[in-house]
Amino acid sequence: MARAKGHTLGPVHLRYRPTPAVDIPTFARALDLIGIFAFALSGGWLALRKQLDLVGVAALAVAASLFGGLVRDILVGDLPPQLVTDKFYLLIPVVAVLVVLALPHLSERRFRLVMFFDAVGLGMFAATGAAKAVALGGLGLVSATFVGAVAAVGGGVIRDILAAGVPEVFQGDSDLYVVPAVAGAFVASLATLNGLVSLEVLLACAAGTAVFRLLAVRFGWHTPVPSWVHERRRRREEDSR
Repeated sequence: MARAKGHTLGPVHLRYRPTPAVDIPTFARALDLIGIFAFALSGGWLALRKQLDLVGVAALAVAASLFGGLVRDILVGDLPPQLVTDKFYLLIPVVAVLVVLALPHLSERRFRLVMFFDAVGLGMFAATGAAKAVALGGLGLVSATFVGAVAAVGGGVIRDILAAGVPEVFQGDSDLYVVPAVAGAFVASLATLNGLVSLEVLLACAAGTAVFRLLAVRFGWHTPVPSWVHERRRRREEDSR
């Protein structure tokens, strides 16, 4: 009788028991496409806020939606990456760009739209990235959480860089971004390792991550910033007056 694959983390022994009735790649693809659409919309709306042209809108939408998944597939050895083997991975960003351009009456809500769809994409990629890292890459809890977090924040980072801004991940006083991604990826990894993975579980992880992120934006939650950073910023503001 074949033994289940085990992963040991300190005193806790986690076991991954793949269930034949659950096809992780199938529903991970569905969540991927939702995340791609959400990230593409966030990239497109940000491009409009930056007053970029059509090429800029398309570039930010594609980069935001596909970069995180590309890095994830490379890290777990899912090659060639799905964005070059599945036509829908490239078609969805195109549809998102058309949606952004077709709804100019939403222009006054661009910031909120960017935040909302960015949170949705963050949650989807954190959940699917972690689940794929365990199911396809055979990674343990820590490694799978890392892959899920990287997949989740990668699109937002490259989007902000292309928009000539400092990625929110690197801003000392920014609202929590990496922390919700790590939390969602951790829960998704733990569920997959223990054979509890399902579409409902991953959706719950994604939704929890998105809500966590939106609450951080709403209430201004952020990681502590050293006092010397605040002092240096205060002096810089005083010098600029």
